[in-house]
Order: sequence, then structure tokens, then C-alpha cells
Amino acid sequence: MRGRVNLGLVMLLIVLLLGTAQGHHDDDRPHTLLRGSWVCVSQAAYGQAAAGQRVGKDVQALRKDLRNENGEDLCIYIDDEILEDMMAPWVRVLGQERDQIRVAFTVEFYQRLNIVHRRFSRVQFTGWTGVGNLDIYIQ
Repeated sequence: MRGRVNLGLVMLLIVLLLGTAQGHHDDDRPHTLLRGSWVCVSQAAYGQAAAGQRVGKDVQALRKDLRNENGEDLCIYIDDEILEDMMAPWVRVLGQERDQIRVAFTVEFYQRLNIVHRRFSRVQFTGWTGVGNLDIYIQ
């Protein structure tokens, strides 16, 4: 009986170790976006933002170019403020097509009303960005 218990424990340990080794890879770790990235509502809009960024176009000028006819922004620029206010679980990857990924993340915006009170709102963004803009949050 004692031999069976030891064999059972060994088998259990092997299963647990294999499960842990298989379950832990880079995709399981939380991700964030790199500062200076663009996240856009469509792949075409992201292509336009990336092309403008490659030629060195100013961020403010790109923001104006990346609006639809109703004046709504097609892209969001990821700066330090957005990164600081990004909420856990940070960036979730929803899909990938070639060199672009579809991501979702939530940002919490704060507005101080007075010394005691403040207002906050949470906005969930879903859009397309380049694969190279994704970074592992915890190394």
C-alpha cells in the first residue's frame, strides 16, 4: 500500500508541474501598450496613424487628421496619462490579423470637483494597433 501512495503522489506532482509549465507563457501575463502607440477603431485608421507617425508628423496634427466627418476621434494616442490611468487587467488581446492586433482596455478618468470630492468615469476602448505596440506589464 505504501508503494501505491508514493506512486500516486509522484504522478500527482508530475501532473501539477506539467500543468503549471504549460499554463504559464507570455500570453498569460498582463499586457500594456507602449507609450506613443495609436489604438484606432479600424485597421485602415491605424494604418493612417502609423504612416503619419513614421514620417514624423506631429501628434496634434495627426489627431486632427484622424477624425471622421462628424468630428469624432478615430484613434486614441497612448501617452503617459492614459498609461497611468489604465485599469487592470490592462490590455486584453481580442484577435490578430497579420501585423495588427485588436485590443480592449479600460481607462479611468478623474476630475477633481473640490478638496473632498472628485468625479471619475471609466471608458472601455476597443480597437486596432500594431503587434509591436504590445508590452508585457510585469516582467
